[in-house]
Amino acid sequence: MVFELPAPELQGSGSLVGCIEGRRSVRQYTNAPLPIGVLSQLLWAAQGVTGLGQKRATPSAGGLYPLHLQVVVQRVSALEPGTYEYKADSHSLKLVGDRVRKEVMHELVFRLVNS
Repeated sequence: MVFELPAPELQGSGSLVGCIEGRRSVRQYTNAPLPIGVLSQLLWAAQGVTGLGQKRATPSAGGLYPLHLQVVVQRVSALEPGTYEYKADSHSLKLVGDRVRKEVMHELVFRLVNS
């Protein structure tokens, strides 16, 4: 199953200095789902195609782009829970795995934080 993501926002973003100045950590979380547009923008900023010849948002020696993004979705609007692979060339997500149980996610996060 392939899910086309909303187009990324290319205009109207704040300046880099303004973004850095306004950045704050959040310690109060909500159970509200992440809007699909936010996930779309994040994936595009991390590995999205930004120009001719499949040039991307991040540099890569020789234009090889060996980094492939996968996202474990728990609560994202318009997406079923599961593991998705980001397809930069089509700005889409391909379902590649089943839902990850909450207990398993907690264990993974704990290991990442404490490694």
